[in-house]
Amino acid sequence: MRGGALGEVCAMGEFLFELLFEIVAFAIGAYTLGLFGVEMGGDAADGDIASFVGLAVICVVGGLIFLAVWVFRTRSNEKDENGSDDYDSEETVNSDTHCFEEGEEKSKNGRHIGGPKKINYKINKPTHMRVGGMETKMYRIGIDLGGTNIAAAVVGEDFKIVKKKSVPTGAERDTRYIMDDMAELCRNVCAEAGITLADVEAIGIASPGVANHTDGIVEYTNNLDFKRFPICRELSERLGIDNIHVENDANAAAWGEAIAGAAKGTKNSVMITLGTGVGGGVIIDGKVFSGFNYAGAELGHTVIEVGGRQCTCGRRGCWEAYSSATALINMTKEKLSECEKSGRETKMTDIVAEQGKVSGRTAFDGMRAGDAAAKEVIDMYIRYLSCGLINMINIFQPEVLSIGGGISGEGQPLVDMMMGTIKKEQYGSEFVENCKVRIAELGNDAGIIGAAIGHDEAIMAGLIIADGGAGIFPGNAGGGEPGNGRYVHEIVEMT
Repeated sequence: MRGGALGEVCAMGEFLFELLFEIVAFAIGAYTLGLFGVEMGGDAADGDIASFVGLAVICVVGGLIFLAVWVFRTRSNEKDENGSDDYDSEETVNSDTHCFEEGEEKSKNGRHIGGPKKINYKINKPTHMRVGGMETKMYRIGIDLGGTNIAAAVVGEDFKIVKKKSVPTGAERDTRYIMDDMAELCRNVCAEAGITLADVEAIGIASPGVANHTDGIVEYTNNLDFKRFPICRELSERLGIDNIHVENDANAAAWGEAIAGAAKGTKNSVMITLGTGVGGGVIIDGKVFSGFNYAGAELGHTVIEVGGRQCTCGRRGCWEAYSSATALINMTKEKLSECEKSGRETKMTDIVAEQGKVSGRTAFDGMRAGDAAAKEVIDMYIRYLSCGLINMINIFQPEVLSIGGGISGEGQPLVDMMMGTIKKEQYGSEFVENCKVRIAELGNDAGIIGAAIGHDEAIMAGLIIADGGAGIFPGNAGGGEPGNGRYVHEIVEMT
């Protein structure tokens, strides 16, 4: 396959050579027919007429043959490594190649037989399509469906957001009105980005709850009236776009960080979001794990205090009840009440008066101001947060654990407060490479970017490939054969 300027030069050289060959062939044919006319008894004038007629016939026939050969070669050059003729590999595909080297590789006869190894993978971003010999940029739309707002963004090259808009969800309304607004939002964000829906290659929806990405259905979410709701079909009917997929919002955010954020360049990562609840997404061997029933990785609903605080899920002692922003607010209110009853002074009282409410920042602001009561709140919060993070690290041993959500706005100091405990309690920390704990980089855009990049085979076939050949794409039902396994978003491994 040819690519770039070199491919164009080669193609032009072939064209000129074939054109020269045809001209020579035409001249010889015309001269031969002219001699034939004279030999048959005609005079020189007859020979000239015969030459002219012969030349015309040969030009028509030769031109048709030449056109057929040129079309065949052009179509062949446009085919990519997957056998598709939509993309011209090196000219139209933007790719990032990453390498992981894990110790000394063990091999026999050129085949890997165990132990650490070097892995290369390439994420291809098909940002252009060849249409009639012209290249046109292609885009994706990522949608973050929340209980309060619906946000949509056009995502272009290098996973960058081109334009983003949002509208209120109106969660109490009938689902058809919510879908009407979602479709209109897609049209509007395209218009403001200066593109049309025809330029959109795919749409991804990050939805709360249990998202069945195989069937395009939201099985259940507790803050919207979506139960076995065919969200992809509903949006497709409104926009006329078939390539639409859905993913759980926490999974989409974890995938976004894995391909474009804090965990970029890794194959194993975990993302935790500290907001109203504690969300989680897990990437294992370059794939988003969602369980056999799409309800996996509910990390916030692991119990860290048996019989503890009531959680919204119905259990007691869930990590979410101790480490979410909501939990921190509750702890702060309890400390304020305790101080008021005991007559203990705290700067948090003045902070609340200034801000007008108790927020997730109140105790952090008080601690920075030197308030002892606020520090007690933060110490307790950090103890529970660290406990849950260590559990996640010991279970998954990810290369990177990223922290997102509102509380992550505290930045690196939040991580620094936990690292002593994490290093001390991470299993085997003295003997193995330790997990890196980082603040997520994409903020509220992680879910949108992760959803836009997508998970199903149609997206993957153009997005992720192996070096020098077609990629291996995830299936849908369990095991290691095509069509098996509830893993999505595969990063292809090459040895």
